[in-house]
Amino acid sequence: EGNFRIVSKTKQDPVKFEVFEVSGIEKLPDFTTLNPAHEGYVTEFSHKQALSEDMPQEQVAVVFESYLEVTEEGTYIFFTNSDDGSKLYVNGTEIVNNDGDHGVMERSGSLELSEGRHLVRVEFFNGGGGYHLDVKYSGPNTPKQIIPADRLFREK
Repeated sequence: EGNFRIVSKTKQDPVKFEVFEVSGIEKLPDFTTLNPAHEGYVTEFSHKQALSEDMPQEQVAVVFESYLEVTEEGTYIFFTNSDDGSKLYVNGTEIVNNDGDHGVMERSGSLELSEGRHLVRVEFFNGGGGYHLDVKYSGPNTPKQIIPADRLFREK
């Protein structure tokens, strides 16, 4: 399986991220009680882009937010494949719960979406050791794939 992303050089990085340092983390924290140690924008929902080499790689949690543009109304399935835990929300509703201290594991959930832009929030953490995060979706006339950067935007 391969995934390719083509993004215009002139497009702003559409995904806002915040990195939180959390000692002893075994599940996703209550982010309202924490202050981010690092923040910025990246091309997609990518731990590799958000957790650069000069940042801690363990005992960290990351929140990503971006608006997904849906061009066709219908049922969409969202997937997180993560090590350790992750959750995915669309318009504030939890769709995927893949939380906990575990190896690479994929979980999914679905919902009906109207045409237009919808806020997608992904929460992810790594307690220790290796870590991984893929965020995918599928829908009407859209095969399962990493959510493409050309469908993500900073604003609604």
